[in-house]
Amino acid sequence: MKIYRLFFAAILIAFCYFPGAQEVKTTCPALQPDYSTPNGTILARSSLGVITDTDILLLLAIAKDKDPNIFARYQNTINPKDKKDLQIRLQDAVKSYVFIRQLAEENPSEIQEDFDRLQLRLQTYPLYELVWVEEILKSILNIHPEDLIAYYERNKDQYERPASVKIRIMYLHAPRILPELERQKILQKIETLRERVLAGENFDYLVKTYSSFYPGTTDDGVMEVFHSDTYNRFYEEARAIKVNAFSPVFQREDGLFFIQCLEKKDPEVIPLSTVRKDITRILKAKAIRFLYALEWNKLSERYHPSYHWSQWEEMKDTHVLVRVGKLKIAKSDFWRLFPEIISDALELNERLILEKVQMIHQYECIRLEVERKKRSEHPFIIQGTRIAQDQLIANRCLDALFTPLKMASEEEVKKYYEDHPEISTINSSKRVRQIVGEVINPTHYDSKALQDVFLKMEANLHFFIREASDLIKAEKEKITGEDNSAYPQLSSAIFEDLLKKYSTDLYRFEFRDLGLVKPEDAGDIWSLFENLFPGDFSPIEKAVPFVYCHYVEEFDPGERKPFSEVQEQVRKRLVQSRMGKAARDLKDQIIGKTGLQFEQVLQ
Repeated sequence: MKIYRLFFAAILIAFCYFPGAQEVKTTCPALQPDYSTPNGTILARSSLGVITDTDILLLLAIAKDKDPNIFARYQNTINPKDKKDLQIRLQDAVKSYVFIRQLAEENPSEIQEDFDRLQLRLQTYPLYELVWVEEILKSILNIHPEDLIAYYERNKDQYERPASVKIRIMYLHAPRILPELERQKILQKIETLRERVLAGENFDYLVKTYSSFYPGTTDDGVMEVFHSDTYNRFYEEARAIKVNAFSPVFQREDGLFFIQCLEKKDPEVIPLSTVRKDITRILKAKAIRFLYALEWNKLSERYHPSYHWSQWEEMKDTHVLVRVGKLKIAKSDFWRLFPEIISDALELNERLILEKVQMIHQYECIRLEVERKKRSEHPFIIQGTRIAQDQLIANRCLDALFTPLKMASEEEVKKYYEDHPEISTINSSKRVRQIVGEVINPTHYDSKALQDVFLKMEANLHFFIREASDLIKAEKEKITGEDNSAYPQLSSAIFEDLLKKYSTDLYRFEFRDLGLVKPEDAGDIWSLFENLFPGDFSPIEKAVPFVYCHYVEEFDPGERKPFSEVQEQVRKRLVQSRMGKAARDLKDQIIGKTGLQFEQVLQ
């Protein structure tokens, strides 16, 4: 068997110059950097038996979920909020698994028809892909020490840790805008606290007892501050004193401080031995994606996938549209597999057809190769095929149960129209502002240090939202009194001052005006502020090294279309609403029968 030695530089060259190295669309769990092979960890128990991390990985792989490695990330996540979000998503995935299994068990049926077998074949494609990557591709990939050294040297600036100081902070909230008399009282208090420390009292105790919480510090007021190109008062004060000594009291925009210098660190280059695992993971992720595309190109030459197209209307239902090896998919079956290729307006989406054809070519070639390599009895495929069969049976059962819900009288549709004006409203818009936080020079940190800075930045954005919301509430009370129907119009300068307050030399926040945003123009981001009204902030979104949220400043409700123009659209929404509620109720009922109990790992 040929073993690939892939130097990082060679990988980059291959991506640019090899036609077979083009990126291939895939959601395969094993191609993602956070993947770790499931080990059968028990997540929950029910009357159906135990549910493991393998079950959930295969369920999400079959669904082509964009985040199938959710359990691995859950185990490796430190941030409590992120961990809780992942825990909820994992619990939901477990519930979906139990629901599918139980519904299929209560309504047993066989996969007998040719079309059912075709559906099952396509549904299990991700299982064969997972085995192909894990068992075949990874066995011919070998990352050598020279690869690690080459990457490390090429990206050495990412592994340089700047000089830093570790400090303990005494902080009393006293912004410069505070009346001078009140500020002097706080100044006297913090000076007294400093005198007590110098007299020998325990500083750790005094911080825990008297200090306000400062964003980015631990519970006992400790934080590490890195040297940067921008001035940082904490860093300069700590550098000016000896280790274990105390600074004078000083004023910053947000309050009064004095600090103790706990440790000073000079600039250093993080050694390769420390980051070897991180670099290996990065190189493997890059190399395996390159190898995936290169090897798939060979499969295409071996199995000759083809696509036989003529005008849709002219093709007979039996016309073979797709052919790969012995697999043939006729026009009629292709349409049943992908009904979305023809819209409600009876328009044919040829681009979507081509995407689906390419998907079948890609995955069928991989399946044939796994079978040729005699890996089709792999436990992932056996176990995953059972899950896919249950899913098909459950979907068939749901279709039968929900058919009556698809019927709606004109009176029911009209009432839904009256109760849900948002469906038929046009020209509505919202003036939206985006608050963006960005880590400064993120390449200066190793992965752990970057995560620490990122968490501090996220915490500060939460503090900003809290303080900004208080300002909005106060302004609203001035304007409206008891009337909550009006919304305040606050100057963006207020937010800009706050953002400066919560920015540091490690990260900065800025305010971006997105202008008047309409649903039809906003695309996917509309969902972030669809249900927000003036004065509301959206939940925080994260993508290291950025955090961001949205603020709605104004809302124009627009105008409503008459019922006659939107009747079919409203009917569809009504049916979707009914089916959604029925599905949720049925899911709760079915899961209740199984006695589902989560293990400690998910509690």
